[in-house]
Amino acid sequence: RLDELVRSYFSEEEQARWRREKTINYEYLELDIDFLNDVSNHDVLASLKKKDIPMIFFHGMDDKRSPFENAREFYNYARQGTLEIVEDADHSFTNSKHREYLFETLGEWLARTL
Repeated sequence: RLDELVRSYFSEEEQARWRREKTINYEYLELDIDFLNDVSNHDVLASLKKKDIPMIFFHGMDDKRSPFENAREFYNYARQGTLEIVEDADHSFTNSKHREYLFETLGEWLARTL
């Protein structure tokens, strides 16, 4: 849910300013209005239904940005999906132990899948 993700980072006032000024800075990124418009017009679930390719989804259970239900829904919509749940990991896998697990698991999945 890209629109929910944007709302978790930017308040309604920030999004209104973004629309007025056609750009917004977030950390080290400058995001233009095309990004915001694309988020509003893109249906991730509909896109997943159309793809018949292997996909892997990682979800940290301490993710404050995206609820687990979203990951579960993506997994359920994917025709060839794998869902990896990582206890105590946040949205960005900032803990090195969690990041190491993510890269190791992804590498193994890629080796099996490709």
